[in-house]
Amino acid sequence: MTTTTHADDDEKDASLKGCSPAAQEWRSRLEDDGFCVIPSVLSDEECRQSMDQIWSFAKDTSYGAMDRQDPSTWPCDQKMFQSRGAGWLLHTVRESVADRVIQPLLGTSRLLCSREGFVFHHRPSTSTQHHDTANDQEISFQRCTELLVDNRQQHPKDENQNPLEESEVAQSRTIVRSLVCLENQMIEGTDGCFICYPGSHRHNHHQPGQATMHEIPEGQDHPKPRRVLLRKGDVLLFDPGLLHAQVSPSRATPLVLAYSTFQIISSKAFQPAPPTYAYKLRHTSDCRPWNFPTPNTTPWKAKDTTVQNTTISPFRPYYRTSPPVLTIRGAQLHGLLPYHDEEEEGNVVTSLDNEIRRAIIRGVRLSPESLPTLPGPPPSPNSPASSCHGMVQRIEAPDNPDIVMGQDKYLGGMSSPCGTYVYGVPGTARRVLRIRVADGTMDTFGPAFEGKFKWLRGVEIPPNSDSTKIYPSGCCVALPCNHPSVLKINPATDEVSTFGTDVIQNCGASRWLYHGGVLADNGFVYAIPANANRVLKFHPATEQVSFIGPTFDSGNCKWFGGILASNGCIYGIPHNETGVLQIDPRTDNVSVLLQDDGSALPSGQWKWHGGLLANGSKIIGFPNNADEVLIIDCNKGDGKPSVYTVGKDSGILRSGRHRIPQDGRYKYLGGALTLDGRFAYLFPCDAEQVLRIDCHTDELALVGCLLLDGENKFQNGFVGRDGCLYGIPQRATGVLRVIPAQFDEAGNEVEKDHVDILDYGEDLVGVKDLFEGGVLGQDGCIYCIPLRARVCVKVVPPLPAGAC
Repeated sequence: MTTTTHADDDEKDASLKGCSPAAQEWRSRLEDDGFCVIPSVLSDEECRQSMDQIWSFAKDTSYGAMDRQDPSTWPCDQKMFQSRGAGWLLHTVRESVADRVIQPLLGTSRLLCSREGFVFHHRPSTSTQHHDTANDQEISFQRCTELLVDNRQQHPKDENQNPLEESEVAQSRTIVRSLVCLENQMIEGTDGCFICYPGSHRHNHHQPGQATMHEIPEGQDHPKPRRVLLRKGDVLLFDPGLLHAQVSPSRATPLVLAYSTFQIISSKAFQPAPPTYAYKLRHTSDCRPWNFPTPNTTPWKAKDTTVQNTTISPFRPYYRTSPPVLTIRGAQLHGLLPYHDEEEEGNVVTSLDNEIRRAIIRGVRLSPESLPTLPGPPPSPNSPASSCHGMVQRIEAPDNPDIVMGQDKYLGGMSSPCGTYVYGVPGTARRVLRIRVADGTMDTFGPAFEGKFKWLRGVEIPPNSDSTKIYPSGCCVALPCNHPSVLKINPATDEVSTFGTDVIQNCGASRWLYHGGVLADNGFVYAIPANANRVLKFHPATEQVSFIGPTFDSGNCKWFGGILASNGCIYGIPHNETGVLQIDPRTDNVSVLLQDDGSALPSGQWKWHGGLLANGSKIIGFPNNADEVLIIDCNKGDGKPSVYTVGKDSGILRSGRHRIPQDGRYKYLGGALTLDGRFAYLFPCDAEQVLRIDCHTDELALVGCLLLDGENKFQNGFVGRDGCLYGIPQRATGVLRVIPAQFDEAGNEVEKDHVDILDYGEDLVGVKDLFEGGVLGQDGCIYCIPLRARVCVKVVPPLPAGAC
């Protein structure tokens, strides 16, 4: 065995100038030996910053289990460092290697770079960590011959889908592997190192995967294996076909090696869709041997093991609140922005700006950012919600998978008043979804109903003296959307039935009839008209159905959501209408309220999407397309509700950067109230931060890190028994969790709001419109009702502090 050590200091400067002699020397070494060491490409400070990033990644993704100072907490599972977003962590290191080494080597800046993680070698727990000269040939070596063909461009085409010329194809497949050392390797002894067979890249008959040199036919002249010892900041280039391995160190200090694959790309061979999709999912590159299921290897990208009603994973993704924020150069290296030639575009700056706008619309996020895009450290131990973490469980139906197939299946849900079941309201699904709270089993029941978007949301009806004999466990009703009837569920008998068709079919519309409903103190339910032209009133027990109030015009989506206030009246939130709907169940009087100054609200515009009740008397309307929050104060002192808006000129209410041109739409579609009723937290749909509203002062504030996953992130949600707020995901990467700020007796904020995401499994990331609302069960858990998802996600908030 021979050993290659760090080059002399005289060679450092010449290697980094990118001059032709240095590049020629690197190419010569690569051609002859299959590898080349370039010293001190990164400074000590750059290596230190990279190591700090890695340790932050390790601590965060392990829920704090990994301690930099305690080697016993370092896991042996390397998958942790090649998944969970690890491949995007060191993108600044790849930029430096590309500009300082690869570009001079290959003579072009038009490069693509892989999105691999890093190798974290540390002292093994067994006594077999050393490999001496005698058994080097028994080490399991590998080569990356899969990289010699770019899997995304096996038949490369230009942007017009025309086949590329052979010269362009050849250029697009020039590949170099690199390894960056971020910690010094020991020179003495047989400590951790990169080991390889010089010249083995020329043995093209060798198969992909792992092997020893004994498998190469006899009669060929083979060099001895060589240990390549690197220092902090060194870059090792090697041919993808080189047989190589890593030897773990015997000391406690880890050896961290960051791998990358660089490839020249033809000016006409850029196809942004595949890398953009992988970027949005936070996937790392497929350019690694263990990604390919050969006889001796196992693919690393296995889905999380999910057992019915069990937690998801012991590790969580790193970039869970936002995709990685990249520089323009980093986005080009990762295939998220195309390269441009001056001769092709008259104004390169303008052309690049257009491409940047397109990339942002696709979901790419570019630096600089003035606000954090990662959750940051958790609250201090003194925070009531910091002692326990909320868990996410998945409820599946392995014996009957058809019940969760399809799109637009269930449109919200209800908890049975007895607490035994959670129901999903049939949208396109033909039957009611039923989840047994006690054991987490899920099935469907009742008669089959045809059609799309049949019922929307529902109302829970507790048992009372008038209906105890018929409904000893109470009942649940779902409100008519495209089906002209009320759906009723009897938990005691599992009977599902409908009523009211003869009346409801005369509501003046045929689809999207009602949006929201409220059970009043008189035992009747009042449904809020969306496309219907009158308020619907019905009694769940007697099935008495009627219309009340005036006939409104035939406009669409008039009001969304109804809320019962402490004054006994029900208020409908104006979506396209110009006033607030007020229903007085005591008299069945229906009226429309204008603003305090007597002016009407703007017509149309899909202004507010539902709301919540604070302190019994103040209703807060969620700003959908409106640029202000709607306030309905039912306790102003004169007995007349006050209608006004706040926040219009604050600059706080805005939609996300992905909406180009910026139109301010779909900002917030849901929210929840803290346990003490002081603050309302609104969950961002297309907005980029959680909105906090002080219910005493109407003050608005944006809190927590940026949530940059684009459109339809979250809709409604609930406050958990732990005092945290949970947002139901639509297209987000997990369930939103907000630990509310803490205040001292003088009203000073002593602990800031903390916003984070609870992981629900990689296979759900990237699925559109996962859940349609949720249900707060009587077991204290939150059930996300599947819209297009094939599972129900159950959030288990921890018990209050001191009870965990």
